[in-house]
Amino acid sequence: MSENYEIAHILSQAWNLYNSANFVRYLEFTFGKELASPPKFERLYIAQASCGDALKGVIGGEIEHWWYMENGRLNDYDDKEFKYVVKDDFYLEPVIKYYADGGWLAIGERLGPSISCRKVGKLEHKDGGLAITGIRVIWSTNSRIINRPLNELKINPGTDGALF
Repeated sequence: MSENYEIAHILSQAWNLYNSANFVRYLEFTFGKELASPPKFERLYIAQASCGDALKGVIGGEIEHWWYMENGRLNDYDDKEFKYVVKDDFYLEPVIKYYADGGWLAIGERLGPSISCRKVGKLEHKDGGLAITGIRVIWSTNSRIINRPLNELKINPGTDGALF
């Protein structure tokens, strides 16, 4: 399994969080967006960017590889005509982009036209696999939320999905 696939697989676990009762808390914590009930997404896309500055949370360039999460599986996606469809301020199919370099990972999460953030985490090899640790929200569309450790949001990753 390639490192990029492993990263995409870890990030795709956000799908479980997006479909949990705690997703409303995550939206408030990360984006300052308060909702009575969470949006319903059809699919999650993961995109590997070609360049950036992982330590600063910068993601740029072309997309080198696309995946999508469906029925609990991460699949390759090769349609270059990706289009965002909006329903009630959210995309029906949100996108998590990433750029990895030098043991660091920049993560961009786009849940809607005005609901996005950047996170930075450390890539670590643990127990024969890869882990993303020390994730911080460094920028959010809600400017009050910057440089916030994601582990301050107390949820159970085992039942609610990973926080990446």
